[in-house]
Amino acid sequence: MTIRRALIFFAVLLAASRAGAQSEVGAGEAFKVEFTLRFWSPNPTMQLSTGNIAGFGALPVDFVEAFGIEKDRFTEYSVISKAGKHKIRYASIPISYTKDAVITKTIDFGGIVVPVSAPASAEVDWRIRKYGYEWDFLQADRAYLGLLTDVKDNKFSANLSAGPYGSDNADVRVWIPMVGLGVRAYAHRLVSFTGEWSLEMTRFKGFEKLKRDWDGHAVDWDLYSTVNAGKNVGVQVGYRSMRVDYTSTTDTANLKMKGWYWGGNLRF
Repeated sequence: MTIRRALIFFAVLLAASRAGAQSEVGAGEAFKVEFTLRFWSPNPTMQLSTGNIAGFGALPVDFVEAFGIEKDRFTEYSVISKAGKHKIRYASIPISYTKDAVITKTIDFGGIVVPVSAPASAEVDWRIRKYGYEWDFLQADRAYLGLLTDVKDNKFSANLSAGPYGSDNADVRVWIPMVGLGVRAYAHRLVSFTGEWSLEMTRFKGFEKLKRDWDGHAVDWDLYSTVNAGKNVGVQVGYRSMRVDYTSTTDTANLKMKGWYWGGNLRF
């Protein structure tokens, strides 16, 4: 269903661009380096199990439910270097929560069991970095369709502490090669609409060996609009979803963030 929606979105953007096509290049395309700052307020899903039993189907701890974690605002930093149809991309998104709670459902996390009514605290961090390349193989004055490839560095850690019941932590780090599509179209010389969608490359034949000692899936999609004040400055609003499901012999993780963001660009 996600793939179908992405393809429909791409088709609508390209059709809109053709309908309003002019010879003038879109204002946000004439740059060599673009810096972007975004403020994202996602709804979190964070389920994790750790220890030797994790690899044998142990139920994960739902940190959002157990500790009442709510959406917060995080800052993304990204930079794009452009030369013709080619772009080198980097992005960093640090996500962190610290919460105290009285447990309402028994938690079994690694080496500790925390019973109902016990006070506990949790520190959860998910640091995402993306190193990528984009090739805009179809390019016009006010639209492009490009191939996206990147390596997604996911570092997730969770620490649970419950006084006399002890404490335990989990650290998961997985590098996921991703592949997808990006499309942009201008409804006006100063206003563009962009869609990006990617999934883990390892689900395709020939790339399975990259998983080695882990298994899992990842899907990202991002839809946003940019209003440009000339060629050097733009403001953005968009909606993004990022998901990683990870399984190894010692850890399992189900991580998802989705929600609205706003931000801006500086281009040179």
